[in-house]
Amino acid sequence: MTESALQRKLVLWAKKEAAKAHRDGDARRAAELGAFHSIPNGGARHVATAWKMKLEGARPGVPDLFLPAPRAPWHGLYLELKRPHGGRLGDAQLALHATLFRLGYPVFVADDLDDAVERIEAYLATPPTPWVAP
Repeated sequence: MTESALQRKLVLWAKKEAAKAHRDGDARRAAELGAFHSIPNGGARHVATAWKMKLEGARPGVPDLFLPAPRAPWHGLYLELKRPHGGRLGDAQLALHATLFRLGYPVFVADDLDDAVERIEAYLATPPTPWVAP
């Protein structure tokens, strides 16, 4: 399975779980999983598109996905996906992941759907940080 296929399956899982939580009346889980999103930072692109993205703030090492669900002491969860065979973290990823961790954002790395789902579910099982109204 490619990293892209794994990411599509995980995003579909989150979408289905958000819909189920909504039907079950679990507004927090529905909102959190509904806000789960990708960060399209990597991949092959035309040089002009890559340059424009760089000027807009794209940078190497940013994880693939983000779950904006605060769980004390964390502010949200980043998830980096790698293909099952041969996927590895680059130097820029390792450095930024360490920085994100120090800033209060754990970064989990997963190479299959079950592992990614387990990591998200374990994170969400932690008591939530109270929402603060604007």
